[in-house]
Amino acid sequence: MSGLRSRLKHIWGLPKPLPPNTVQTVPPPDSKGDKRTISKPISKTKDFGFLEIASGTDPIVDIVAIHGLQGHREKTWTTDNGILWLQHLLPSDLPNARILSYGYDADTHSPECVSTHTMRRHADQLAKALSMSRKDVPRALVICHNQRLDSKADLRDVLVSTHAIFFFGTPHSGVENTTLLEAINRLAAVYMETTDLILKELRAHSFELEDIQSLYVAASQNINVIFLCEEYPDTKIGEYVEPVSISVFGENDPTERQSVPYHSATIAGDYNATTIVLHANHRDLVNFTRVIVVDASNQEQLEKDLELSIRSLGPEYSNMTWKDAMIYLEGKEKGWLLFLDNADSRNLNLLPYIPKSSHGAILITTRNSECIGYAPGGAVPVGGLEENEAVELLHTIANVAPASDENSIEIVKELGMLALAIIQAGAYIRKTRRLDTYLDTLRRHRNELLRNKLGVGTEYTSSTYAVFDLSFHRLPDRTKSFMKLCALLHHSPIPTRLFEQSTLSKFSLYRVRDSCPPPKSDMDLISRLQDIFGVIWNQPKFQALVDSAASASFIDISSDGLFYTVHPLLQMYIRDRLDETGSQQYARMAALLLLGTIRPIEDSNAELWQLLPHVNNISRSVQSNSVSSALAFHEFYHSLGDWKACRELLEAALSQLHQTKGRRHEDSVWVAEKLAISLHNCGQFDAGEKLQREVLILRLDTLGRRHLDTMVAMNNLGNTLSHRSQWDEAETMLREVLALRLKVLGERHLDTISVTNDLANTLSHRRQWDKAETMMRQVLALRTDILGRRHRDTISVMNSLATTLSHCGQGEEAEKMLRGVLALRLEILGQRHPDTVKAMNNLANTLSHHGRLDEAERMQRDVLVLRQDVLGRQHPDTIKAMNNLASMCFKSGRFDETEKIQREILALRLETLGRKHSDTIVAMSNLSKTLGRIGRLDKVEELQEQILALRIEMLGRSDLSTISAMEQLANTVHERGQLSRAEKIQREVFALRLKDPGRRHPDTIEAMRTLANTLRDLGKLEEAEKMDREIVALMLEVFGRNAETLKASYNLSMKLYKSGKHDEAAKLVEETMGIRHEVLGGDNPNTRLPKQVLRL
Repeated sequence: MSGLRSRLKHIWGLPKPLPPNTVQTVPPPDSKGDKRTISKPISKTKDFGFLEIASGTDPIVDIVAIHGLQGHREKTWTTDNGILWLQHLLPSDLPNARILSYGYDADTHSPECVSTHTMRRHADQLAKALSMSRKDVPRALVICHNQRLDSKADLRDVLVSTHAIFFFGTPHSGVENTTLLEAINRLAAVYMETTDLILKELRAHSFELEDIQSLYVAASQNINVIFLCEEYPDTKIGEYVEPVSISVFGENDPTERQSVPYHSATIAGDYNATTIVLHANHRDLVNFTRVIVVDASNQEQLEKDLELSIRSLGPEYSNMTWKDAMIYLEGKEKGWLLFLDNADSRNLNLLPYIPKSSHGAILITTRNSECIGYAPGGAVPVGGLEENEAVELLHTIANVAPASDENSIEIVKELGMLALAIIQAGAYIRKTRRLDTYLDTLRRHRNELLRNKLGVGTEYTSSTYAVFDLSFHRLPDRTKSFMKLCALLHHSPIPTRLFEQSTLSKFSLYRVRDSCPPPKSDMDLISRLQDIFGVIWNQPKFQALVDSAASASFIDISSDGLFYTVHPLLQMYIRDRLDETGSQQYARMAALLLLGTIRPIEDSNAELWQLLPHVNNISRSVQSNSVSSALAFHEFYHSLGDWKACRELLEAALSQLHQTKGRRHEDSVWVAEKLAISLHNCGQFDAGEKLQREVLILRLDTLGRRHLDTMVAMNNLGNTLSHRSQWDEAETMLREVLALRLKVLGERHLDTISVTNDLANTLSHRRQWDKAETMMRQVLALRTDILGRRHRDTISVMNSLATTLSHCGQGEEAEKMLRGVLALRLEILGQRHPDTVKAMNNLANTLSHHGRLDEAERMQRDVLVLRQDVLGRQHPDTIKAMNNLASMCFKSGRFDETEKIQREILALRLETLGRKHSDTIVAMSNLSKTLGRIGRLDKVEELQEQILALRIEMLGRSDLSTISAMEQLANTVHERGQLSRAEKIQREVFALRLKDPGRRHPDTIEAMRTLANTLRDLGKLEEAEKMDREIVALMLEVFGRNAETLKASYNLSMKLYKSGKHDEAAKLVEETMGIRHEVLGGDNPNTRLPKQVLRL
């Protein structure tokens, strides 16, 4: 018993000497009580409830710390040297947080009293107290340690406000051997009050714990949860640490174990939680006894700081060395944090300065990636600031509070979110008080601004560029050259394969035309690239090059090893170091590096998309430095559908060829053909058609009509004419090309198949669906057989055929085929390629055509976003996507949104095409229809008058489009009650229709019908009746006894009946009934209706 008693003294430190102001009372020998009682002047209940640790500045979140068993609302979070980190450290990082600590009676043994509550009672009290303390406070809540929130209605505000919970070693599944603690508690009853109530609930897998876990998992779905677990056991024999610490030991040999094992410190059902294992025992999860900060930038300073750390402990340590400091940390002291700062040197071995002990923690900050080797599983990369953090830092240093963050966001983005650079910018802005002009100043004087020393009052001693200088100067020459190349690329991830593939190709570009070789000056640049990467690819040597840059934190490697990244500000620094000659050389070397890996693709172009930002970072003047380079980059952009880049490169190449070889040279004509296609793809249809006609004239003049290249020119022009709705000329030209190719090349030649497909598309545009379908099916069969299903040309004809099938009413087959086209294009070309977007557009239109409006609209919105992003807001295809979306909104009855989109379309048409273009007038007409549906007839009339005036001015009064605009205006003024004006317009329409296309044409008969209705509304009944009789006679003559004719006959009979001509009406009805009975059948309601109405 004496041995156990001594250990209890060690665990609880009892009995202890009494403080001077306490009184000890011992019961007399005859007293029934046999326990010692200790009275204290202040009760422990003063530490129950909430204590505000920090009020926070305009708090937006509450942080609540909750201790465990035998814990205290302040002492639990306080280190041995008196640092309460909730008060002394946390507010500086989270100034906008109110920090609270909650105390409750969690004692299982106490000289005063013990807890009589179960865990549920404690949890209920906590939740109610939390609810009361946060009444009318709509801010987020973060909870630390262990607790439970019930979802009762009156406490629901606590649950829904809780943003995050941190569990510091909480035994969710209970602990083993609680019976031992219960036994110890019984023995402790000799000295103090004890209870086993909570300990029984903490037994491993107790019913109470399992019930709490199941309730917690259900309630915490929308809460961010982090479980912090201890890695090391508690080594102080028998020490009791909260929430529950158990040390199992024998009489002489203590056994170390974790207070709360990993399996108990987490909750198995919480799949969204984050678990972090800290290099600490249970006690040190929430504090450090001492923090030792040393400057590890060099060996001398590191040893000096370690020496100071131990000598600061007291006079008895005044002669100690840094080695003694290591021995002290390894042996005597526990719970320390050793902070090795600025450990960047590759020549400094840190191992002698890392204590070989599990009693503390070590934090190393470094730009040397090789330091990961000291703790391979514990390295945490530290990136730039978040945008809001960077802006806040800029404003703080600059001492400004702008109304808008727009300028500030641009500044911090330009500086790559780098803290030092932002501080330097803030210091400059503080002097000038001109936040609005800083970005422009930075771009013009970046090198000067970022080299200036920081002013007084900052903790930084060097400028941004001075810090970069320290590391860059230490790099080997090859590494410097490598980084200069990387600086000319984009700051987005650089594919590692770029360097290997380009080296293997000897940095040579893909020669698009043999007659356009690269210039000889490229050989000097290729030689310099081979000095960096080698003549033959050597992976280990290249890795050494990368390691050299990475050791200075100049390059980062992705976790999968597939990409490198360089900070954008570092790239600026390196570019600023280059003079004009060096900048041009490295830009051309970067271009050759990229060209060395760009080759024609057979399948997916996913790898090209990875290169796109880096290719875009090469200026167009460097890309088009030679014809061969311009053509190679053109092939790259063409694969990705960037038509603007294609046009610019081809224009540069054509200009060079005109100067060196002349306009009629084969290379010049070939490039001109490619440029015409790019102009067409950019929406510059007039320029494209003009250039194609010039190319065709040159081909005919130099090669003749039967030459293959002449046929190509005719084919290209035919496609352009078809796209521009000049179908007669297009069809004629394409049929001629098809006949020539069949004769010269045969049916299965790819060029013959191509023109067959183009002719089929033209027939489809002309609404000759059956002919188009037949021809497209032939093309699809041939291309599938020759090229395979995944070839781009095969997929293209599948897309065209599906669109034609949709028009033919074969919706199911069309939809299935279009979904297949979209899947293939997504896989092969990527989502952003124009052909992929076109497939999405076609599928959306098909779905809309067949009533699937919701899915169609979602897809059309995606199409619009992609086209705006890839092609730009003003591109014709983007405007078409807007028009399609407006049409879908119209069909869904959302006229307000339809109007908004159509007004934007009209504004774009006016801006890009002008008021007199036919597409602008169509946009005006579409808007007028929408306004008509929402009853804004005055605006409709105003628009229609403008449309009519434009049609007359551009096309004349006799054009069919002008006549149609007259009809629409007449209908509107009729609806607005302006009958005389409507009559006048309709008489003119009728006269024009009689002239062309003649009295028997359906449009002329419809013009007669609308005029007759207006005459009847005006009371001109005789003229109206005469016209109605003529309409019925014409319809019988032109259409025969079809449904429309019978409807007109029935309407005439009703009009005769109303005018009192009953006998004639009855006769006409009988005739109509007979015809309807014959045509529709006796059971059809329309057969019986006229007689029933007549009887009334």
